Amino acid sequence: MQVNGVVIDTVANLYRRPDQAVDVVTQAMLGTTLSVLEDRSGWCYVRMPDEYQGWIEAAHVRLYASGEAPYASI
Repeated sequence: MQVNGVVIDTVANLYRRPDQAVDVVTQAMLGTTLSVLEDRSGWCYVRMPDEYQGWIEAAHVRLYASGEAPYASI
């Protein structure tokens, strides 16, 4: 099941694998809504609104509670 979250740091790197020693595929900015596809040992595999996918450290993401409105969706 897909869960949504939001980036809570100014800029967060998305990596090719769940490891800081590999290539950065893109970066996510504060407030970006993410689709969390997998959660593994402090990392989340996510899809961004522009369809880029990668691994982000879980500490950079706040997951939405069930039924919670996305950030800035008023």
